[in-house]
Amino acid sequence: MPLRDLKKVPCIVWCLAINALLFAGWNVYAPTFAYSDNSPHMTYRVDVYNASILQRIIHYDFRMPAIVRLYRVEPRTLLAQSQVVDMSGGDGRISWHTAPPLDFNEVYAGHGVLFENIPSECTTQAPPPSCLNQPETKSR
Repeated sequence: MPLRDLKKVPCIVWCLAINALLFAGWNVYAPTFAYSDNSPHMTYRVDVYNASILQRIIHYDFRMPAIVRLYRVEPRTLLAQSQVVDMSGGDGRISWHTAPPLDFNEVYAGHGVLFENIPSECTTQAPPPSCLNQPETKSR
């Protein structure tokens, strides 16, 4: 197709073509939200994302590739993010160990994700109201 013929294509067609390319690129690259879970005292949140098409191609041997992100709710902060993990080895349950009696400062997501050194939800400085009636014991 000669260059002079491309000038005859209406602007709306070019805009639609560019939008279609951007949409396709976004879907290939960006993970999609799957589900979320809050900690027992609403201090932390875990978001699980299905891996993007590109990540699924790279990790072709995973049955359920996913990315897990750990956030502090207030102030809203991303604390940690996992690599692409296979969530098929387990039920995808989130296990919180950030408040008494299981105050190990850890969060488990599914079978393969462990976030360590997470500050306790029931700190001595301004604890959430739900922590005030809990005994402060730490045992493993």
